[in-house]
Amino acid sequence: MKGVPFLVLLSLFIVVLIPGCATHTPTPAEEWYKKGYSLYSSGNYEEAIVAYDKAIELNPGYSAAWYGKGKALSVLGRNEEAIVIYDGIGAWEAKGDVLEKIGRYEEAIAAYEKAVDLDPSFYRPWYKKGGALKAMGKYQEAITAYDKAIELDPGYAGAWYEKGEALEALGRDSESDAAYQKAGEFGYPRT
Repeated sequence: MKGVPFLVLLSLFIVVLIPGCATHTPTPAEEWYKKGYSLYSSGNYEEAIVAYDKAIELNPGYSAAWYGKGKALSVLGRNEEAIVIYDGIGAWEAKGDVLEKIGRYEEAIAAYEKAVDLDPSFYRPWYKKGGALKAMGKYQEAITAYDKAIELDPGYAGAWYEKGEALEALGRDSESDAAYQKAGEFGYPRT
């Protein structure tokens, strides 16, 4: 339980900073989301909620803003409000994460697909679906999921990197090298 705040902040870092590496003009909703994240990070939770609400007002399907608002509400002890928020996309994604962690990949994929159904424009469930497929050795299907994540967020370095691993597993070395290179361009060094 002690590692949960770190994982939340890491997730928010991935959601906010890595996509920002792409050459993409942020929408007003994204700008409000980034402001909310900054306020959250500096401990201004009430103000963060206001910023997240502005992002949600501009884009009601903006999953990351809903997630951020839920975290801020939870930190403030407004857990019942946070629970209501997490009944949607975040709940399915979190369920998928747990199922994947314990090796129940088919169920994890189904949970990620539920998250995608709720917000098809949110890249992260596509990325995570790719990870579960890759863990099952379904590399071509994983590549398709990573491609969708990349389509939704071209600057998401993690998706480029994982796509490279799936391509490498299929022996498609020149394509995997290109994917790794793209991941590196967006700040993900190959280890």
